[in-house]
Amino acid sequence: MARINGLSIYVYPKDHPPPHFHLRGGGIDASFTIHDCALLKGTVSPRHHSLIKWWHKSAHDLLHSTWTSLSG
Repeated sequence: MARINGLSIYVYPKDHPPPHFHLRGGGIDASFTIHDCALLKGTVSPRHHSLIKWWHKSAHDLLHSTWTSLSG
């Protein structure tokens, strides 16, 4: 779906609730809620979490529509 600083962001089809996205790369394997970018699973450095929160602000609508279309 997207790449940021060498990290890949994915939304998987028919994935379990709550609506979320996955972050992978550089030893990171984590997931975050689409609603508010809360960490659901995994660990990330404060720097990476800030980066993802920044990206999430501009990508929230895209994440939500992608989740909706893939979960249908």
